[in-house]
Amino acid sequence: MLAGFIIWVYTLVIPALIKQGWMAETLLNEGLFQISWLRPEALFGTEGLSSIPHSVLWSMIFNIGAYLLGSLLYSPHKAERTLRTEFMQSMLSQTSKATRPTGLEQYILLQTKLKEASALLNNYLSG
Repeated sequence: MLAGFIIWVYTLVIPALIKQGWMAETLLNEGLFQISWLRPEALFGTEGLSSIPHSVLWSMIFNIGAYLLGSLLYSPHKAERTLRTEFMQSMLSQTSKATRPTGLEQYILLQTKLKEASALLNNYLSG
């Protein structure tokens, strides 16, 4: 998210500040470090788009790229892998006992639930 936010600020907010006269126009005309393909309104040579689609395009590219790179570089811990396996096993079959028992498999009839709820509420709402 940070990568996309930085690109969004660079391609949308900074040009707006420059056009309002709050910053020098050299960044807008020459680009960052005087590199023309780093101009905020024509990032990497992308010209012809209005400011919002241009900003959305590059922020999405950087967001997705950072997400993919982080996913490839991050190695989950054993506890995370165990939880993932348990979750996936529980999705395969509701009757599968491959996951650790939690007591959630028990089926409680509606009438029994209503009696318990009524008894509990009577303790607090008697009168």
